[in-house]
Amino acid sequence: MLVWLYCIGVTIHVTDILRIVKKVEVDMITTTDNARRLFEQKVGSYKHVTEGDILALVMLINKKIKEHQKDGNCSVSSMYLSKYIKMKKNTNGSIINCYLYANSHYFTRREAISFNTNGFIGFCGGLDQSNTQPFLDAFEDWCCENFNQRA
Repeated sequence: MLVWLYCIGVTIHVTDILRIVKKVEVDMITTTDNARRLFEQKVGSYKHVTEGDILALVMLINKKIKEHQKDGNCSVSSMYLSKYIKMKKNTNGSIINCYLYANSHYFTRREAISFNTNGFIGFCGGLDQSNTQPFLDAFEDWCCENFNQRA
């Protein structure tokens, strides 16, 4: 569960506090709703997201899938991000919509992350929580690392 503390007008993530106080590594556990809220806070809308940003997200997802599989945190060890990306862009380069897919030995092109035209961001519609987690972790890192400098 992603929990936020509001102290003197500053948003502090609980896991950051735990890392400082306990000096231990804490696994981030995110829900899809919290991921959407994080996107709204850090990015705002699709008008700030370009094809290059999506490719950065793809690299993070691939890294997180491998980490979770190595640690035994995925129930599907053969899962990987599909090379197929469906994307529609505005003339200024920002995305209108974008769909990333996951594959495995028994499924092809299941939703990984979808940036829908209506603004809704979908996460892993056909996957259970253990297989969704690498995508959420990557999405969280992507929002925080990719868009902090632009604000």
